[in-house]
This record gives sequence, structure tokens and C-alpha cells, in this order.
Amino acid sequence: MDEAEPGRSALALPRGLSRFSAGPLEEYRRSVAALMREARRAVSPEGMGTTDLRALYVTGAHPSRPSALARTLGLSPAAATQLIDRLERRGFVRRAPHPNDRRGTVLTVTPRGRTAYRAASRRVERLFRELTDEMSPEGLAALRTGAREVAEILARRSSRAAA
Repeated sequence: MDEAEPGRSALALPRGLSRFSAGPLEEYRRSVAALMREARRAVSPEGMGTTDLRALYVTGAHPSRPSALARTLGLSPAAATQLIDRLERRGFVRRAPHPNDRRGTVLTVTPRGRTAYRAASRRVERLFRELTDEMSPEGLAALRTGAREVAEILARRSSRAAA
């Protein structure tokens, strides 16, 4: 394991990356982490995590194959199987034979899953509304602009890497 230089923390910024340039992105990272903690708290009364909520959203839009759900959520097949097993045990989703592929299955959201999804979604929406209601118009505009710019930069980088 590499040792930190004397007088430098092992978690210090890499050389060449100034605190000024990293500061805004580090603040953004911390705020997103705090927002995710609050979102997890918002969905926890339904016994769900944020990934569970996303899975119900995707599956509720149309029946999904487990492999398609895994790809959409960015999960490995093993992690998706654990997620689906958990949701099925809770009575939120049901596995059914695929209508056109006798080897395959599709996932559908149960009435209980729809009820849990709606309740959790309402709490997350309330959290977001409360946060934005407390922000100044200038802060909200800056958030929109900054988020849009970061997304555009990352999309450009991604398209250049794919080329």
C-alpha cells in the first residue's frame, strides 16, 4: 500500500487538482449523498430501498424480463436476482411465464407493489418539493444550470469515448 507523503493525508487531492477546482464538485457529491440518504429514509417505511423503488417503476411501466431489468438498473444478473427475490417475497412483484418464450419469465407489479410504490413515491416527491421550496430562486436556477452543464459535459465525454 502506498504511503502518504509526510504532512499529506492519504486522502489528499491528487497533485495538480486544486481545492478550488475540486471544491464545487465535492460539494455537489456531498449534497447528492445527503439527498440519497434522505430518499432512502423516505422509502424505508414501505420496506424498500431506492433500487427497489426504481425496479417497481421500471416493471410497472411494462412487464419486464429479469435480464432487461438488470440492464436498465445497471445491476449484475446475480444482484438483479436478489432484488427480484426480495420484491417477490414482499409480494411487490410476480414472476410469470413469458407469453412468447417458454424458457423465459416476465415480472409484473402486483397490486400490493403498486400501492407501496405510490406511497414511497409520494414521500420522495414531498421531500424534493420541500427542498426546492426552501431554495432561493437564484439557488434553484444555479442548480439547474450546473446540473445541465455537468450532464452535457459527461454526455460529450461519453460519446467521444464510444467513438
